[in-house]
Amino acid sequence: MTARCALPMYIGFLLSESKHASCRRLGEVMSISHDSVLDKPYSQYMALISHFWSEKHLRAVKGINLVTLY
Repeated sequence: MTARCALPMYIGFLLSESKHASCRRLGEVMSISHDSVLDKPYSQYMALISHFWSEKHLRAVKGINLVTLY
């Protein structure tokens, strides 16, 4: 398996971090990359668009936060 975070691990993380569950926290806890933001700087009035922290840009960017589980 090539994925570093399997579904049971992710579910366990969500159950244990009920207040502050985020991709950034998941990356800190599991020592894996958490940058999963699809940049959408020019989007307006689209569903799922918000500001998320990006390790690539080292700041909050407008986009879609995507979590991929294999």
